[in-house]
Amino acid sequence: MTNPLTPEIIGWAQAAQRAHGTPAAMNIAAAMEESGLGAATPPGSNNWHGIKATGGVKTDTREQTKGGVWYTIAAGFHVFKTPADSFMYYAWLIANGAPYHAAFAAYVASAKTATDVENLTRAVAVKYATALAYAKALVGIEEWDKLFVYDQLPAPAADVAQPKETPPMAAPTAPAAPAVAPTPAPSTPFTFASLIAMVESGAALIPAAVQIGDTVYSDITSLIASPAAVAIEAWINANFTHVTTAGAAAIIEPKSKTPGKA
Repeated sequence: MTNPLTPEIIGWAQAAQRAHGTPAAMNIAAAMEESGLGAATPPGSNNWHGIKATGGVKTDTREQTKGGVWYTIAAGFHVFKTPADSFMYYAWLIANGAPYHAAFAAYVASAKTATDVENLTRAVAVKYATALAYAKALVGIEEWDKLFVYDQLPAPAADVAQPKETPPMAAPTAPAAPAVAPTPAPSTPFTFASLIAMVESGAALIPAAVQIGDTVYSDITSLIASPAAVAIEAWINANFTHVTTAGAAAIIEPKSKTPGKA
């Protein structure tokens, strides 16, 4: 569901464009895609743009690996006093956030046509969100809803509420997605030993003795060498492809099905 695009919302995006230079069309498209223009935001946040922060309100959000697999994390989202502040902060973030410097500089130096706005949108989108189709979705919204017309700024209307606060000069910190190799290597063997080795200070997290059923294993080494653990490793290797990356969780994905089989 998406709420109606009202003159007040357009005014927020245009005020943010005047302050920071980020196109109103891009700002509105992001608010449509992220929250349906406020129809679905993190509870009590007035955060229309899905802007993550270390603190703020916590809620579940879906992310996507480079291989296309969706997963869910609990993340913190910035809390704004008003929706207008979300538009202002988003514009500031795109203009000042380190990941977007090159793209925004290229836009500033451009003729600022609709094509230039689309180029900025694509360049920012691949760094702003993990969803693989995010850039295509934003550009599609800009074109379908003919949002580029709002980049031509009229004189501010006296009855349009303007944001009362400028954003703090610090970009919100988004939790990093699990690191995934660009091309998964099915030949990499899965072992519990390699998984445990990726956990920093793992020795402090593993109990000295582990009991499974009637069997007591004196340490983790004897546990992962047990017939049951070896059998589980073999089953995983037979049914899944996987990528393990130092310092991150293992991303395990099902193997492709044989063509012609359900």
